[in-house]
Amino acid sequence: MSNANQPTKNIYRFFAETLMWSIICFVAWFVCARVLNIPLIWLSEWVLGFLSQGTITDVKMHYSATEGFRVINQQFQIMTSIPPPGDQPVFAATTPLIYGYGLALFAALTLATNKDEGKKWREIGIAYLVFLVVQLIGISTQALMQLVYFSPPAISSHFPLVSEYLNVLGVSYQIATLLLPPVTPLVLWILFNVAYIEQLVGRKISSK
Repeated sequence: MSNANQPTKNIYRFFAETLMWSIICFVAWFVCARVLNIPLIWLSEWVLGFLSQGTITDVKMHYSATEGFRVINQQFQIMTSIPPPGDQPVFAATTPLIYGYGLALFAALTLATNKDEGKKWREIGIAYLVFLVVQLIGISTQALMQLVYFSPPAISSHFPLVSEYLNVLGVSYQIATLLLPPVTPLVLWILFNVAYIEQLVGRKISSK
């Protein structure tokens, strides 16, 4: 009887540890976001500069004026070379954290997994690189939606390459916002832990 109940106990224990690690990982991720997103500034500046054919010139990290929420309100300002129609320069504002929270979720799942500690941190490092790409897709599509899709012709006309593929941009933005952030950590964790999942549920799930 105890053997029959063992998979259930293991699953409960795993979920309890995941919940505990989630609190720790999300706090750590918020606190470290400023440092973690530094490579994202360089990557987004290069990619957006290429997609805009040089119209986007700079990406800066910016914070809300509310001092107590400097980390949570972190934004990227996407600067352009478009002549301003008024006193303010033409730029887009994106929020990288809404695309990167899956890294904290993946870290919590991984740290709750029963495996070698070195392997856990190696997989978290790989996930960090993956989520740089996820965040890059998110902030790139968000910025281009603001500058091309929702802007008047006086601004959107400076992005001829992107303007030709507005439908692709719209779909990409939806995928980057709604699908990639929550699904990516689960897919990564499953791919890294097929053997552990089999142990957890007490049955074979892979074809090997």
